[in-house]
Amino acid sequence: MADENGDGAQARADAGRPFEPRAAEAVEHLQRAAVEMVQAVRAALDLVEAVVQDPGPWLDAAAAAGRAAAGRPTGPADPAPGSREPSRHPRVEHIHVEEV
Repeated sequence: MADENGDGAQARADAGRPFEPRAAEAVEHLQRAAVEMVQAVRAALDLVEAVVQDPGPWLDAAAAAGRAAAGRPTGPADPAPGSREPSRHPRVEHIHVEEV
């Protein structure tokens, strides 16, 4: 609502000016945060590219972490697929259930 003199809109506009420096500062912080997010995504994409180009070391590390989490020794990884060397860790565990 405008007042009788018609300057109500001007008063509301003047009331918003003290926030302009704070708004500019907020926009500046958001812009810096956006740039950091872009840099983080680029770093993640570089990592994914490295994994895709040479997955061997990453698979070995994942296998060692899995063995460590399962409480198994963290020696060398199982033989490569197609190798004639038997795996130290069977892929299937047979559980015998007695009928009641």
